[in-house]
Amino acid sequence: MIAEHWNRVSITERAEKEVKKRDYITFSDVGKAFCDRYLKMDAEKPSNEFSERTLRIFDAGKTVEETVTKALIKAGILNQKQKFVEIPETPDCLKQLGYLDVTVGGHADWDKAVETINRHLNDYGMKPTDSTEDNKALAIIEGLRQAYPNGIVDEVLVEIKSINSMAFWGAKNRASGGEFMGYIWNKLQLFGYMRATGLTKGMLLYVSRDDGVMQEIPVFLNDPELAKIYDEDTKKMTQYYRTRTMPPLEAEVIWDDRALRFNLNWKVERSNYLTRLYGYPTADELEAKNHQLLLDLNRALKHVKEGKVKEEDVPHINRWRIDLLAQQTK
Repeated sequence: MIAEHWNRVSITERAEKEVKKRDYITFSDVGKAFCDRYLKMDAEKPSNEFSERTLRIFDAGKTVEETVTKALIKAGILNQKQKFVEIPETPDCLKQLGYLDVTVGGHADWDKAVETINRHLNDYGMKPTDSTEDNKALAIIEGLRQAYPNGIVDEVLVEIKSINSMAFWGAKNRASGGEFMGYIWNKLQLFGYMRATGLTKGMLLYVSRDDGVMQEIPVFLNDPELAKIYDEDTKKMTQYYRTRTMPPLEAEVIWDDRALRFNLNWKVERSNYLTRLYGYPTADELEAKNHQLLLDLNRALKHVKEGKVKEEDVPHINRWRIDLLAQQTK
């Protein structure tokens, strides 16, 4: 009974989301496939809706994010939550808008925050260890008290992202020092919020859903590389929209700079218009179609690195410039 009704909520929420035409760019779409975004802005119904399992994964992520947000509230450092922000339209770019997660910082009274938490726990006959949120909040308070004894903490824009542990701990997503690197589209989303608010520092707070491990990745408003990518993306999307030009499809197979191998393009694999744009009923069919090509390309890469190139490798080497890519993997 519980499972049936719990699952039904997610499905109902999906059905209630009306597809509407829009003439603006959402911060959460920056860095994603232009062709998907164009159809979404044109209010075309997705040909591949999220599965019920995916919706439940989203729900699990929201629960994790809500727990973190509540702990920040109880620590007395949360300033704004789910605030609407916007960058106005310009001659060469559509307006951009969205809802930021939270901003934290400003002036905090650590003793008052601790007293408030303990008073509420007392009312219910509970100890801090009985409540995950309160226990975490008290730990945050003590850590911040040591770093900022006067209670004055610089205001920072925080975007909370929960991901599965395979992605969080996967080797391809970790830098040479072992730290999780985050995703460019998340950084661009946060960068957009920072431009809209004027806050100069942001923090991506990644939470591994399966084990609760967290990692913070700072993002700065004066980052020239992020600014360049963000501007190129939003201006290009603007041009497609204003000229009513359907963007080109994404390549199904790409060189993965993180994994240093050829992989399926995540922008295609996760597309809500997979059937509409690429003709695949599911991502499994996409993988099956490109399976042999991926084997051939990565085998040719291996042969180039070993100096054992075979005749069947040559067409792939020439077309994909595998000889140059092999230099990156050494």
